[in-house]
Amino acid sequence: SNLNELMTAEFKFNVIQNELEIKNKEFQLLQEKEKNNQLVLAFLFGLAIICIAFFLLLFSRQKKISTMREAILAKEKQFLAIQNTQREMEIEFKNKEIVDFALHISEKNEMLSEIKEKLKVLTSNEVNAKKEVNELIFFINNTIDQNSEKVQVYSDVNEIKDSFFQQLEFKFPSLTEKEKRVASLVRMQLSSKQIGQQLNITPASVDNYRSVLRKKMKLTKEDSLFEYLNQLG
Repeated sequence: SNLNELMTAEFKFNVIQNELEIKNKEFQLLQEKEKNNQLVLAFLFGLAIICIAFFLLLFSRQKKISTMREAILAKEKQFLAIQNTQREMEIEFKNKEIVDFALHISEKNEMLSEIKEKLKVLTSNEVNAKKEVNELIFFINNTIDQNSEKVQVYSDVNEIKDSFFQQLEFKFPSLTEKEKRVASLVRMQLSSKQIGQQLNITPASVDNYRSVLRKKMKLTKEDSLFEYLNQLG
């Protein structure tokens, strides 16, 4: 009986020992698995940090590039604005010179016409004197014609498109070329007589153009055509 109990106890001890060894092996496997999981997590965490750093660097670079592009565009716009301003000033100055020249020619024509009329009323019994007077009148007529051609040429040059003409064409597309030219001269504060001299039309025709401009621009009697046109430029 004691021997049987001893053998039973020994058998149970061996069983328990085997179970402990199995549990120990399982525990070691779990430790290795946990270690591997930690390594994987560390790798993934490091990879995530690298990706975040890369995207931050890329974002910073793109932001710098965008900032540089905006600065370049701003400089280009500023340069274009300066160019446009300079061009407008040059056009305005050239137009003023053209108008002054045309007015000078027109005034010269007026003076020559007066001289011609005075020569016509002169009476002389000498044939040679009459001949010289007729030749002088012929010369004056040729000069007036040449001056008129010059006025027309410079008037055509005065049609250089600037911001004022662009505003006229945008706001009032129904205006004719002659009406736009009259408007530009009114804007320069020229009288109907001076405008007529430059465009080779009568002051009455200029007044008619003024009336048409006021009607198309829907101005009242109290509104100033000059002030309105001056605001467009």
